[in-house]
Amino acid sequence: MPAPTFATLNRCIFTDTLNGWAAGDSGTIIHTSNGGSNWVKQVSTIDFSISEIFFLNPRLGWCIANDFFFAGTMILRTTDGGNNWSGSRYPDTTYIINTVFFVDSLNGYLAGYNGLVLKTSDAGNSWVRAVTGQNYFSNLPFRKITFFNSQYGLGCGGIMDVAGIVWRTTDYGFTWNITDTTYEPLWDIIFSDINKVYSCGGDFEFGSSFSRSRDNGNTWVNRTIGFFGVANSVGVRNGNELWAPLGFSRLWMYSLDSGTTWNSTPTNDTSGIFDVRFVDSDHGWACGENGSVLKYNSLLGVRNIREKVPASFELYQNYPNPFNSSTVIKFSLSQSEHVKISVYDILGNLVSVLLDSPLKGGMYSVNFNGDNLASGIYFYSINSPGFSFSRKMILLK
Repeated sequence: MPAPTFATLNRCIFTDTLNGWAAGDSGTIIHTSNGGSNWVKQVSTIDFSISEIFFLNPRLGWCIANDFFFAGTMILRTTDGGNNWSGSRYPDTTYIINTVFFVDSLNGYLAGYNGLVLKTSDAGNSWVRAVTGQNYFSNLPFRKITFFNSQYGLGCGGIMDVAGIVWRTTDYGFTWNITDTTYEPLWDIIFSDINKVYSCGGDFEFGSSFSRSRDNGNTWVNRTIGFFGVANSVGVRNGNELWAPLGFSRLWMYSLDSGTTWNSTPTNDTSGIFDVRFVDSDHGWACGENGSVLKYNSLLGVRNIREKVPASFELYQNYPNPFNSSTVIKFSLSQSEHVKISVYDILGNLVSVLLDSPLKGGMYSVNFNGDNLASGIYFYSINSPGFSFSRKMILLK
C-alpha cells in the first residue's frame, strides 16, 4: 500500500484496526487512521533516524532516536496522535537508549546500552534506574522490552558474536534478572499469552534464530533457524501462526505450529522488511525499505472445513458447476504448505488470485465470485512447493 515517503521505516505500531504509525530514517513518522488505506506524514521535529516508536493508545505516543553517541538520546512525545511532537534530550548523555514501553499514561520504561533500564511513574517527568545485576551479561544492551501487565515484563538484547539475553521483572520493573542467554542477540520479544512468549534474532554468519518460553519466561528453548538474514521482529497472528521479517535478505520466515517448524517465503515486491505487528488474527502490518508498508491478507472467505490432515493433496471440482456468479472451490493439504490459488480465463490471462498464503494440513474451501466476468470457460489452479494442479469451470449467466 502506498506510503508518503521513500525513507526506510524501522518500526511500526498499531493501537487498533484503524490507527497505526511507522517511523524510520530522516526523522520520518507516518500515520494512518483507516487501517492503512491512506498514510500521512507527520512532523517529527528531527532529521535523523528513529529506531523505536510506541503508542499506548491513539493519543499517547513516544519515539526514540540517536543521532550519534554521547550526544544524548532524543525522546519524542505526542499527546494528540502525532499531530504535534515535542522532543527533548535525555539529560545524561552517557546513556544510549534503544526502546520505550508504557503500561499506562504514567508508568513507563526506557532501556538501552550497558544493561540500562529507566522507570518513570510520572509520565516521563523524572526517571529512576532499575537494578539489572552486576555480571558481564547483565551489561549487554537491551534491544526491546514489553510488559504483559503492570507487574510482569520481559526484555531482550545482546551483541552479535557475543551473546543474546532475556531479562525478566516481576516487581513492576524495579529489578530485572537474566533468565536466558543465547549465542545470537535477540531483537524482539512478544507475549502470545501469560505463559507463551516468543523472541527472535540472529546474526549475519549463522542466520535467523528463535526462542520460545511456555512458562512465563522462566525457561527457554533456543534454536538457530538458519534462514539467511536476521529476524528483526516477530508477530503473532494467532496462538500458532508466527511471522518474522528477515530484513536485508528480503525474506519472511513463518511458522504454523508456534515455532516448532519454520518455512521461508519472499517478501512482497522483494522489499527488505524490518518490523511486523498484528492487532488480531485478521489485521497485521509490516514496514521496511523505501517506505514499504505491507498489510496482511486476512484470507476472508477461506475456511478450514476439516482440521484432520488428509492423506494426500487434492484439488476438487468446484460446486456448483456450471455456476451463476458464485461457486465454491475445495482443496486438501496433507502437510503445511504455502498455497496459491489463481483463476485464469480461456486465453490464459490471470483473472484473480484467491489465496496466496501458508496453511496447515487440512481441507479448505474458498469462494469465487464472477459477478464482474463474462460467461465462459475459466480455469482455476493450485500451486505449492509440493503440489500443482488445474481444473476447468464454467460461468453461465
